[in-house]
Amino acid sequence: LSKNANIIDVSRSLLQNLHPTPAVCGDSPIDALDFIRQFETKASFDRGYYTGPIGYIGTDSADIFVAIRSALITNYNNDFVDEKNVVVKRPQSKVSIFAGAGIVKGSTVQGEWTETSHKLGVMSSIFPPSPVTLQIASIPNVAWSTAFIEELVRCGVTQFYICPGSRNTPLTAAIYKSTRSNTGVVRAISVHDERGAGFRALGYSRQNGRPAAIVTSSGTAVANLYPSVVESSSDGVPLLVITADRPYENRDNGSNQSVDQVKIFSSTYVRWFRDIPPPSDDVPVSLALSDANHAVTLANQLAGPVHLNVQFRENLAPDQGPIRNDNRIGSVTKFHTLRFTDVPGFARWSQSGSRWQRAFYPGKNVNHSIIEVAELILQSRRGIIVAGNLRLSNNDANEADSLTSIISHFATVAGMPILAGVQSGALRRERPVIPFAEHLLKHPSISKGLRPDFILQLGSPLISTEISKMITNAVMHNVQTSHVLVQRLY
Repeated sequence: LSKNANIIDVSRSLLQNLHPTPAVCGDSPIDALDFIRQFETKASFDRGYYTGPIGYIGTDSADIFVAIRSALITNYNNDFVDEKNVVVKRPQSKVSIFAGAGIVKGSTVQGEWTETSHKLGVMSSIFPPSPVTLQIASIPNVAWSTAFIEELVRCGVTQFYICPGSRNTPLTAAIYKSTRSNTGVVRAISVHDERGAGFRALGYSRQNGRPAAIVTSSGTAVANLYPSVVESSSDGVPLLVITADRPYENRDNGSNQSVDQVKIFSSTYVRWFRDIPPPSDDVPVSLALSDANHAVTLANQLAGPVHLNVQFRENLAPDQGPIRNDNRIGSVTKFHTLRFTDVPGFARWSQSGSRWQRAFYPGKNVNHSIIEVAELILQSRRGIIVAGNLRLSNNDANEADSLTSIISHFATVAGMPILAGVQSGALRRERPVIPFAEHLLKHPSISKGLRPDFILQLGSPLISTEISKMITNAVMHNVQTSHVLVQRLY
């Protein structure tokens, strides 16, 4: 510096020598900066201004450091038209966050991934979750397992005990992915002995009052869980048992490691069992979400073990390629993610970060259900009531009159019209009921123009296909629409 240099010149000189540091872009800084300028472009990978010196310089002290955590805000001006001439709606803005780890002597892949995951976890915790689209899944096992594990986590299952094996690889990969995107929340522990895994999961569930999940491969590994299943049932401890299985075409024909896992645990002990078919786009994602949601609900409500037996076809690793081991003529070897996710409610589930559905049974949670439904009613602006089979006890006339009067009065006070099915009986003659609603809905202008944001369905099933179709379309095309079903259980 020259003798005439001022404080600004001094500051600029210090910062030029301080930044960039090897921790920011690598060593040597000049070569690293050239690499970044060449390969990090807006067309490929853009971090924006991802680092810089921050601090102050005074006459008697100075404090300067380099910030290397970054977030890039991208503003969009309008929608765009894709290659299929379809208008794609974009959000007004998008926030991308970045984190990394410095590679030094002694660094390991696992260690650096762990450090990066922790950094991302801290930053991403202040943002709402990103939509779960499943569009990048190349095979059905990946898409199904990702959605299934995500729903378990949303329902409160955050502790997984994974036993070794190949058949449960899709579940293991999905769980590991979840631990990275939910740093500090979701934990996975590898346990080589299935019997030990069962009792470790049982101990966790007993201490925390919510189910842990055990994940095993197919074959005799499943039988080793029997002692923990029995104790879970006897002590009333919620437990989730998830077993991988070979597909149904490999059953009862001498295939390797193919034992009968269907209801392998006696119904005396298991609260609910589900034999899940192999993932494919013929079976929509709603079944995976519904099974996961119902399993956790029953494990908690009925205080005991629930068994989910999942069939997986090859390939089991999360790799691209045709679906193997199905050589029949006309067998489908490609997976269509859009078809897999084209179901009512998926857009809401993908974007909201909330569980697929909430089920409340008579008991300690009834007050919570009333509060949640009341909040939805207060928030709605275009609510409707749908009446199906109200399931009156012994066709009691007094009960029917009383219930009809209550529903009619509630609809009048809430300002909601009633679409009454043929099973609703005398309710069809009440004033808030839209006469011949099932016939009116056949008109395209009415069916398309009716866009409720809240549907309160009293009783099921619904005989009218038009009313059922209206509910499906409302939930499919409006992510804000809530559908609440209230029915009497026998």
